Amino acid sequence: MIEKFTSLKSRFAAPGSQTSIAKITVPFLPKVRLLSYLQTQCETADGERGAFHDALDLDVGHIDPNAAFTAVKITGLELEPDGALVTYDVHYRVFNGCAGVDLSNHLCKTVYGIKSAAGWEFDEFVMPMERSTADEL
Repeated sequence: MIEKFTSLKSRFAAPGSQTSIAKITVPFLPKVRLLSYLQTQCETADGERGAFHDALDLDVGHIDPNAAFTAVKITGLELEPDGALVTYDVHYRVFNGCAGVDLSNHLCKTVYGIKSAAGWEFDEFVMPMERSTADEL
Protein backbone atom coordinates (compact mmCIF):
# COMPACT_ATOMS: atom_id res chain seq x y z
CA MET A 1 0.00 0.00 0.00
CA ILE A 2 1.44 3.39 -0.95
CA GLU A 3 -0.12 6.63 0.24
CA LYS A 4 0.76 10.12 -1.01
CA PHE A 5 1.10 13.08 1.33
CA THR A 6 2.74 16.50 1.37
CA SER A 7 5.90 16.44 3.45
CA LEU A 8 8.36 18.81 5.02
CA LYS A 9 10.78 17.45 2.45
CA SER A 10 9.17 19.90 0.07
CA ARG A 11 11.98 22.26 1.09
CA PHE A 12 13.99 20.57 -1.67
CA ALA A 13 11.42 21.64 -4.26
CA ALA A 14 11.37 24.89 -6.20
CA PRO A 15 9.81 27.83 -4.30
CA GLY A 16 6.03 27.85 -4.55
CA SER A 17 5.75 24.20 -5.58
CA GLN A 18 4.56 21.22 -3.52
CA THR A 19 6.18 17.83 -3.41
CA SER A 20 4.31 14.62 -2.64
CA ILE A 21 6.34 12.00 -0.84
CA ALA A 22 5.01 8.47 -0.89
CA LYS A 23 4.78 6.37 2.24
CA ILE A 24 5.67 2.74 1.70
CA THR A 25 3.69 0.62 4.17
CA VAL A 26 5.00 -2.80 5.09
CA PRO A 27 2.74 -5.24 7.01
CA PHE A 28 3.51 -6.45 10.53
CA LEU A 29 5.15 -9.88 10.19
CA PRO A 30 7.49 -11.98 12.35
CA LYS A 31 11.10 -10.85 11.91
CA VAL A 32 12.26 -13.73 9.69
CA ARG A 33 9.23 -13.44 7.40
CA LEU A 34 9.57 -9.65 7.33
CA LEU A 35 13.21 -9.90 6.16
CA SER A 36 12.15 -12.19 3.32
CA TYR A 37 9.18 -9.97 2.45
CA LEU A 38 11.36 -6.84 2.28
CA GLN A 39 13.83 -8.55 -0.03
CA THR A 40 11.04 -9.61 -2.41
CA GLN A 41 9.64 -6.07 -2.28
CA CYS A 42 13.01 -4.65 -3.37
CA GLU A 43 13.09 -6.61 -6.60
CA THR A 44 10.62 -9.16 -7.88
CA ALA A 45 11.57 -12.51 -9.44
CA ASP A 46 11.11 -11.11 -12.95
CA GLY A 47 13.52 -8.23 -12.25
CA GLU A 48 10.87 -5.55 -11.73
CA ARG A 49 11.13 -3.04 -8.89
CA GLY A 50 9.02 -3.84 -5.85
CA ALA A 51 7.29 -1.23 -3.67
CA PHE A 52 9.98 -1.17 -0.94
CA HIS A 53 12.64 -0.38 -3.57
CA ASP A 54 11.45 3.25 -3.54
CA ALA A 55 12.30 3.67 0.17
CA LEU A 56 15.98 2.89 -0.37
CA ASP A 57 18.85 5.25 -1.17
CA LEU A 58 20.50 3.46 -4.10
CA ASP A 59 22.70 6.35 -5.22
CA VAL A 60 26.35 5.40 -5.85
CA GLY A 61 27.33 8.46 -7.89
CA HIS A 62 29.47 9.88 -5.08
CA ILE A 63 31.81 6.87 -5.36
CA ASP A 64 32.79 7.47 -8.98
CA PRO A 65 31.09 9.13 -11.96
CA ASN A 66 31.21 5.73 -13.69
CA ALA A 67 29.67 3.81 -10.78
CA ALA A 68 26.46 1.96 -11.62
CA PHE A 69 23.98 0.37 -9.23
CA THR A 70 23.71 -3.40 -9.80
CA ALA A 71 21.69 -4.90 -6.93
CA VAL A 72 20.31 -4.42 -3.43
CA LYS A 73 20.23 -7.00 -0.63
CA ILE A 74 18.47 -6.65 2.71
CA THR A 75 21.03 -7.71 5.33
CA GLY A 76 19.45 -6.91 8.67
CA LEU A 77 16.36 -5.85 10.56
CA GLU A 78 16.02 -4.45 14.06
CA LEU A 79 12.49 -4.12 15.41
CA GLU A 80 11.78 -1.62 18.16
CA PRO A 81 8.48 -0.82 19.85
CA ASP A 82 7.88 2.23 17.62
CA GLY A 83 10.09 1.60 14.61
CA ALA A 84 12.03 -0.72 12.34
CA LEU A 85 15.63 -0.25 11.22
CA VAL A 86 16.46 -2.00 7.96
CA THR A 87 20.10 -2.52 6.97
CA TYR A 88 20.84 -3.14 3.30
CA ASP A 89 23.77 -3.45 0.92
CA VAL A 90 23.84 -1.46 -2.31
CA HIS A 91 25.97 -3.35 -4.83
CA TYR A 92 27.65 -1.38 -7.61
CA ARG A 93 30.17 -1.70 -10.39
CA VAL A 94 32.72 0.79 -11.66
CA PHE A 95 34.14 0.27 -15.14
CA ASN A 96 36.53 2.59 -16.90
CA GLY A 97 38.42 0.73 -19.63
CA CYS A 98 40.73 3.64 -20.42
CA ALA A 99 41.94 3.81 -16.82
CA GLY A 100 42.02 0.04 -16.36
CA VAL A 101 39.35 0.13 -13.65
CA ASP A 102 36.86 -2.71 -13.31
CA LEU A 103 35.65 -3.27 -9.77
CA SER A 104 32.55 -4.41 -7.94
CA ASN A 105 31.77 -3.56 -4.34
CA HIS A 106 28.92 -2.65 -2.02
CA LEU A 107 27.88 0.03 0.46
CA CYS A 108 26.05 -0.66 3.70
CA LYS A 109 23.11 1.70 4.30
CA THR A 110 20.08 1.90 6.60
CA VAL A 111 16.51 3.11 6.43
CA TYR A 112 14.14 3.67 9.35
CA GLY A 113 10.40 3.14 9.37
CA ILE A 114 7.87 4.10 12.01
CA LYS A 115 5.03 2.04 13.42
CA SER A 116 1.53 3.01 12.32
CA ALA A 117 -1.88 1.40 12.53
CA ALA A 118 -1.41 -0.03 9.01
CA GLY A 119 2.13 -1.42 9.51
CA TRP A 120 5.70 -0.16 9.30
CA GLU A 121 5.81 3.08 7.27
CA PHE A 122 8.91 4.13 5.36
CA ASP A 123 9.32 7.42 3.48
CA GLU A 124 10.01 7.23 -0.20
CA PHE A 125 13.65 8.22 -0.78
CA VAL A 126 13.98 11.65 -2.37
CA MET A 127 17.36 12.48 -3.86
CA PRO A 128 18.48 15.88 -2.51
CA MET A 129 19.39 18.52 -5.03
CA GLU A 130 23.06 18.58 -5.94
CA ARG A 131 24.90 21.42 -4.24
CA SER A 132 28.22 23.13 -4.68
CA THR A 133 30.14 25.85 -2.92
CA ALA A 134 29.10 28.23 -5.73
CA ASP A 135 25.58 28.14 -4.23
CA GLU A 136 26.90 29.87 -1.11
CA LEU A 137 28.09 33.02 -2.87
